[in-house]
Amino acid sequence: MKTVATFCAAILAVATVIPTQASATFELPNFSQCAKVATQSNTNDREVYRFFSDFYYEIEDKREYAITAVREWAEAYAPGCLGSATPVTLEEIQCDNFVGGAPVCRIESDTGDYVISKDYVDSTNVVLSKHDEQNWPQIHASKDMDMLWIAKPELCYSELLESGGDSQAYYLDAYNYRYFGDYRYVLARTTRDLVQNIAAQPGQCMYDTVGVEAYKMECSETSKGTKVCASRHTNGGFFVFVSDDNHGMHVIFNRWD
Repeated sequence: MKTVATFCAAILAVATVIPTQASATFELPNFSQCAKVATQSNTNDREVYRFFSDFYYEIEDKREYAITAVREWAEAYAPGCLGSATPVTLEEIQCDNFVGGAPVCRIESDTGDYVISKDYVDSTNVVLSKHDEQNWPQIHASKDMDMLWIAKPELCYSELLESGGDSQAYYLDAYNYRYFGDYRYVLARTTRDLVQNIAAQPGQCMYDTVGVEAYKMECSETSKGTKVCASRHTNGGFFVFVSDDNHGMHVIFNRWD
């Protein structure tokens, strides 16, 4: 009886801890202030910042990792904004497991959303995505078995990573694709544009495509319209896509470990 009583007491203790943790409040720097004072990024995309994030392995909850990443980014690249903060709870933070071991998390703020994209090794990319109120194509279940012709990253591996690092970010203009029949077609097209542009330079990589069923491109969306997508079904590495205002697209290429 004593064992049962002890076990029940342990369950009760856990039950009281979990809601407290879920409702815990954290202070997060405001997007509007941080974007205004942020220094130049260290990637090919002016609104994507990459830094070493070994702290990921010390934090059990992916949502707390996302909060830590934004704070680390602000301290390193936008220290002037740390005095302006908004409370956020863990329940308000969404993390997608598009690629096992490399979560993509979304934290909504005042004028934009922080998208935190862990690569497959030791780095994190923080994307500053301004609130997206553009009209993008919808995702249609009837198109799930259509082929997305995605650029083969393994044929342009070193060039995509620029011969170093675990990831690299790029910004592409997707305005001309706003009337495509499915949003996932837009994502595939941006990979082709990206790799073709690199391959067209003298002495650079090869360009070819691979067909991936549309349903293998997983997507989520914030309440303000920022779309986040990724697919694990490519060789060499994987692409993460984050929409921006004015039909811009942040494309991050992450290498496999």
